[in-house]
Order: sequence, then C-alpha cells, then structure tokens
Amino acid sequence: YRIHFTSMIYGYGNVGWDEIKKEDCKRCRHLSQLNDYLAPRSAGTKKAGAQLDTWDYGVCVEAHDELIKQFNIREQDFRPCRNKKGEIVYYQLVPQHTLLPIANVNGWTPLKPCSSCGRQQYRNNNKNSLDNDDIVYISKETLDDLHDLNFTFEMFEMYFHDLIVSKRVYEFFAQHYPRLLFDPVFLKE
Repeated sequence: YRIHFTSMIYGYGNVGWDEIKKEDCKRCRHLSQLNDYLAPRSAGTKKAGAQLDTWDYGVCVEAHDELIKQFNIREQDFRPCRNKKGEIVYYQLVPQHTLLPIANVNGWTPLKPCSSCGRQQYRNNNKNSLDNDDIVYISKETLDDLHDLNFTFEMFEMYFHDLIVSKRVYEFFAQHYPRLLFDPVFLKE
C-alpha cells in the first residue's frame, strides 16, 4: 500500500525550507535534508499520520513506537520532528530500504536526466479516470523484496519518492488509525 496521508502538519512560520533542506544541484534543484523538521507540540497530538509541509510523510510518537515494536521497522527508518524546546513531537518517515525499480511495470516515463548531477525523475502516465489517482503496480520480484516500510526507487516531481508499506503495516494503520489514507498497490505478473 502506498502512503497517501492528506492531513498536513505545518512547521513554525519563521523556520524556512532553507533551514531544513538544502539544494544539492543548482540545475535540477534536488534537495537533501540538513536538519530535523520543526513542528509545534500540538502537531503530534492531533494527527496520527500526516504530510509535513516539506512534502515528506510523518507519524505520531505513538504510531512510531508501535511500528518499531510490532514490525521489522527500525529507528533508522524515522527522523525526529522536534518543537522549539527540542522535544520530539512527531516522526518523519525515512525508510532505509528502497524497492527494486517499478517504472517498467507501471509504464512510467523517465524524464531526461539532469545534465549536471545525472539524477533521474519519472512521470506517471497512468491515471485512473474514476478518481484521477495514480495506480501503482509491482512485480512478483518486487513483492518478494518488499519490507515493512519502503521508498520507491523512482523519484517523481521535485525528486520525491513514494512510500510503500507492507500489507501488515497497512492493516495495523487501518485498525488503529482508520482515517489515514493509503492507495492499494497491485501485483502485475
């Protein structure tokens, strides 16, 4: 299942992207993270899972603790989000496992690599006409390589990866946090 949290968590108004992310390449504007995301204490108490305003995904402290306890997910798969006092109020999802490439099975179009750094982006041409949402497929080989928390190999707009979770992690969220949204991922043989 692909994470598709729609709630947003906004950081402090006086903390800009340039304090959290840095531009690695002037030509394609690829970003990497410099510092932990900063969020008010109230952010972690109101939303079990959300999209951070840096376009990353995160979960509340309780979900973080349960994911580590119940699944093959490690502390390295998270990055703390702190308030101004330095207290952890939320966790950003940063999976250490990257799936095998799935662009071919999905018919995604590779864009021209950056002429400066060589990074590759993809465009998803497969839109479901009923809800205009992306449909994602994986192969049997990718399914066999699936961990409980994964980044896609492919990067999309602004060099962001999709996050894919195993069925058992999805079922955990569906049972304990039913308002969080996920998109199904289909097996294509």
